[in-house]
Amino acid sequence: MATLLDVGFDELSRLALDAAPGADGVVLVPYFEGERTPNLPHAKASLHGLSIASATRSNIARAAIEGMLCGLSGGLAALLALGYPARRLLLIGGAVQNPAVQKIASQVFDLPVVVPSPDEYVARGAAAQAAWALTGARPDWPVALVAAPASDFQPVIGQQYARACGHIDEDSRAAVPSTSS
Repeated sequence: MATLLDVGFDELSRLALDAAPGADGVVLVPYFEGERTPNLPHAKASLHGLSIASATRSNIARAAIEGMLCGLSGGLAALLALGYPARRLLLIGGAVQNPAVQKIASQVFDLPVVVPSPDEYVARGAAAQAAWALTGARPDWPVALVAAPASDFQPVIGQQYARACGHIDEDSRAAVPSTSS
């Protein structure tokens, strides 16, 4: 979406933060190459809710970030549906260094959001799993945080996304359940 708007990631972040939560009804379902959760391998991306008034660069930038995060909320909802509790959302990866991703995550998820210092979290996770398997106890290793945006849950974001996902096609309808209990 940064390429489509002809901006860098810093400017995409600035644009996204200029728009209100819910991007005035603009929703990006970001299944550019299909999706794994929900299992929609042939789905394609779609932009919903555009009007003359809502078709702004800021709303499109925000919809891109909200859509990416709402896609992740589907994975979290799947884990919650299986009975796995969640106390916080630990965001890792390059995209979470973007201030808009951090702020908007606090609005998409009804959980505290924390962003740790960049590190080798895949390797650390594998080591934690191995230690847990060997000892029967999950290790409690400290994680240094670089950000913990204040919770600002905005249910409208997930509700709009769920409605937009209902328009994918008749064979692959998907709704993203709320993460709230």
